[in-house]
This record gives sequence, C-alpha cells and structure tokens, in this order.
Amino acid sequence: MTNRRKFIASVGVAGTVAIAGCSNVPLIGGGGPEGAVEQYFTAANEGNAEKANEVLHPESSIYPVDEATLESNQDTELVSVEEISTAELAETDSLYGSGNKEELERTKENIKSETGADEVAFVMITAEQDGETQEQPLPVVKDGGDWMIAS
Repeated sequence: MTNRRKFIASVGVAGTVAIAGCSNVPLIGGGGPEGAVEQYFTAANEGNAEKANEVLHPESSIYPVDEATLESNQDTELVSVEEISTAELAETDSLYGSGNKEELERTKENIKSETGADEVAFVMITAEQDGETQEQPLPVVKDGGDWMIAS
C-alpha cells in the first residue's frame, strides 16, 4: 500500500479529476471543506501550482507544491470527496480511524492549535491510482474565513 504522504501528494495532484469537470468551482477558499478540496484538485488538474497552494494551509505537510510535482502524478483519478463526521471517521480503517472518538477530537484540537485555525473538518477522499482504489481522510481547516487543506 502506498504510504500516506505519497498518497496525499498523489491525490492532491491528480491529473484526471472526475468532479472538477462537472462542478462550478467557487472562489479560492470558499465552498466549505469539500469545496477547498475540489478547488485544489481543479488547480492541480490544470497544472496551476499557484492556485493549488492557495488552498493548502502553510502548515500542511505537502505545502508548497510546484508544477513538477503536479506533472509527476498524472495517474491519479479522484472518485469522490465527502465531508465525514468525527464519529464516522473514528470507525474507519484509516490513519485517523482509531475507534476512539475522544482521541479523534483531541487530534482535531491539535491540528487547530498547530495551524491557528478556527475550525477543523475531515474530508474523505476516494481516489484511484495505478488501478488501486484508496480512501484517505484529509484534515481541512477554516482559517481567516477560508477553508484550506491542512494535511
């Protein structure tokens, strides 16, 4: 299985974005947690690192991305993006899915503290890479009124 950082980077720089072609993408930072992820994928699909970085929180582990990074991951297809509750995420078999909702709430508080954000949400991304479909939760923060990816 692909490691988390590589998968997040790959997912974040998807070349074929199913939802980007059929959605009206709002201004950068708008549209809630799912909108931020969609905006990022749209920018990545266009090879526009500047716009992609606008929806990456500066404290994100994948910030900043560049055009070369975007070009190197053209084999990832975004299948779906869905905001997921803390309780639902706690039940998943993922990085954050510990089965312990209270522990997950502490994780959210840590992310909030590390980024200086006002709010933290999780978005579940389903993507296909090299014929393998994977789900990955992605923390998204509201900072200064804008939603940004904080992975």
